[in-house]
Amino acid sequence: MFFAMFFDANLMIIIGIFLISAGRLNSWAIASVIISGAFLEQLTWFGVGRLMKKSSLLSRWATKVMGKYDVHLMNRSVRSLLLTKFIYGTHRATLLRYGMLDIALSKFAKSSAVAVVFWLGAMVIFGFAFSLSYLALKTYLKYAEFGLLAIVVIFFSAQYFVSKSLKKEL
Repeated sequence: MFFAMFFDANLMIIIGIFLISAGRLNSWAIASVIISGAFLEQLTWFGVGRLMKKSSLLSRWATKVMGKYDVHLMNRSVRSLLLTKFIYGTHRATLLRYGMLDIALSKFAKSSAVAVVFWLGAMVIFGFAFSLSYLALKTYLKYAEFGLLAIVVIFFSAQYFVSKSLKKEL
């Protein structure tokens, strides 16, 4: 779960919270994995951005693409980091760009810590809400599974019969 935090942290947090609420995992162990994984992920991608700064081609391309946002990143770093955690596909690019800019590691770490705390709070709330709704509806889910199976069977049957009738007309 720790290494998965580097690639899809949202999903890992929701799964972890779900398993905690179901009584399958120790809450302190999962909390430590989630918190350390979230902070280390931020610092790792920031460090990769620092390494990418040395490549003139990548640095020029990133400046061309994201240069207009650099002022926003430098002046509103907490807001930028927090928003990109919720906008799919922008978070790691933003972390890489922070690494390419000449932002002090201490300033980045402070901004990152604040953003991660707020993000983790929101994800824990979502995780508990999803797990509670699942626990409340789990007896009805078997009927939903049969309903989905029926929809799939009806769809493929209809597709088969429609294509068969269209082939006859051709």
